Amino acid sequence: MASASPPRLSFATSLAVPARGSCSASPASSLHPAVQRVWTPPVTPAVHRRRCGRASPTASAAPRTSAPPVLTLNTGDDTTITVALPVGAVAPMGAALNALLASFKAVATAAAAGKRDVQPAMEFVHEEEGLRVALECNPNLHASAFKATVYVKVASGGVVVATQALLTRLVDNVKEFKAAVKASEGA
Repeated sequence: MASASPPRLSFATSLAVPARGSCSASPASSLHPAVQRVWTPPVTPAVHRRRCGRASPTASAAPRTSAPPVLTLNTGDDTTITVALPVGAVAPMGAALNALLASFKAVATAAAAGKRDVQPAMEFVHEEEGLRVALECNPNLHASAFKATVYVKVASGGVVVATQALLTRLVDNVKEFKAAVKASEGA
């Protein structure tokens, strides 16, 4: 029997708290099957047994094979978007973010010389099997790379999540993904 593939897209936010005393192992969702709303409370199997009167669904689950790394985009506050992207799709995203950082460096160098250097806006789009990830940022609108926000839009199966994220956070997210890929290849 083939194992179920991981969800293509999931998001989590601290505002999505289930009702107190809710103990359903897999809450019914009106979201598309490719999108998963995730809220993981810090519950141990013993606490789950006391609350629900049955064993934790994770305690009795069969051992899983290691899933491929997923890209988690920390967009701000307590919101994250988790996207199952192939490794080959994240490399161009990292290159686009590095080019954007180089644009900010060029703007800063020109400003130090007393000139105005207009840089092109960065646009990155990855489309694959009903999943679309788009990043956009104009380096001319922000004072520095540390204050720059990137418009992030992730669409999967009719659900569209659009938000802004700090450029530095996105760069860190791509670095973490690459480190996870390297660790999984070494294991």
